[in-house]
Amino acid sequence: MLSAPQAAGGTGGHSWRYQDYTIRFRVGDLYLFGVKRKAQVRQTHFTRETGTVDSLRLPEARGGEIYYVPSFPASPELPELSSVGRLLRYCLRRYVRHYISIEGDFTGYLARFSSKSRKTLKRKAVLWSERNGGESGVRLFDRPEQMEEYARHCRQISARTYQELVSGDGFPQDGQFVEELRQMAAERRILGYVLFAGDRPAAYAYCFVPAGAPEVLQYDTVGYDPDDKQWSPGTVLLFHILADLYKRQTPMIFDFGIGDHAYKRFFATHSLWTADLLYLPAGWRNRLLVWGHYGLRKVTAVMRKAADALGLSERVRRLVRVMR
Repeated sequence: MLSAPQAAGGTGGHSWRYQDYTIRFRVGDLYLFGVKRKAQVRQTHFTRETGTVDSLRLPEARGGEIYYVPSFPASPELPELSSVGRLLRYCLRRYVRHYISIEGDFTGYLARFSSKSRKTLKRKAVLWSERNGGESGVRLFDRPEQMEEYARHCRQISARTYQELVSGDGFPQDGQFVEELRQMAAERRILGYVLFAGDRPAAYAYCFVPAGAPEVLQYDTVGYDPDDKQWSPGTVLLFHILADLYKRQTPMIFDFGIGDHAYKRFFATHSLWTADLLYLPAGWRNRLLVWGHYGLRKVTAVMRKAADALGLSERVRRLVRVMR
């Protein structure tokens, strides 16, 4: 049996990290540009937050920086723009955060689904296995010496995904990130899964234990080769990941991360409304920055609805893949 990952250090209390934060301007999935600012970033995992947005205490400012609070539990009615003392509070986005409480066994977890859904999940796993010569095709990478190979497989898949082709969002390719993976593996804070079709990587998942939250495993970066879409490689890999986690017999929270996707709603056992919050000094430059970002978000939302209504969104994705 594989051992459970462990978090390195941390007391689980509320903490902040001083770092660069980029306010990204996008039109849909297309990244336009970013505005980088010095920020104090909250490190507390959302499942450990106990207060409300209005009771949130910010650390003392060091000199004009902003504050970024990701995934803070909040009502979906939270105002997008408001004043908090001398600061402007900007709700970058509101979304449902989905997670699984890993307890009991995998059979018990599957029992929460309908008979039809259970059969569909198992059938997809079996079809992939039959296609793969009777093997599941899943490999786990969790040791420092495996990280370079793991990153290479992930990069091969990520380079073919729609997200990376359009906006550059994919598995990082710089050498520094591989070193970070090695360090996390040495601290037993990473589980890297890759699904193979023979010798070819077809899907990957990067899962890690956030610092200060040893009971959490975050499903952070995932991707699959679009040529294998008909075989549901992402679903097959997730099915095997959950089976592996339940085998460990270590209670944990499997956090699906940011994004309210249908598959997350399907697999999750718990859901919680959260918000990404920015706090900025209320000067005119920051007001222009916030209003510009807010306005672009609203225009993009209208464009996305129109594109979905006309059936253009999927056509664009197919076109990008053809042009790769």
